Amino acid sequence: MEGTIMTEKTKIKNLIPFIEFKSNYKFISRNTSVYEAYSLFIDQILEKKRNLDVLFITQNGRENESLLGLVTIEDIAPEINVDK
Repeated sequence: MEGTIMTEKTKIKNLIPFIEFKSNYKFISRNTSVYEAYSLFIDQILEKKRNLDVLFITQNGRENESLLGLVTIEDIAPEINVDK
């Protein structure tokens, strides 16, 4: 997967205003697999008829933890092989 490394201490609260739909994000732990992350996007589509804007990655998947990274559906969709 390609991505961007965050080199500064980006705060989640500074990213929230850029999310298209209010509360359209989730938190995941750094140990969440790409398949688990993909399932979160798919579940959101099925339940809300809308894709999640972003998954925020923290140590344990808690919103009060430091941001380690983020992932969008565009980041992981090419990595998923549904035939596996």
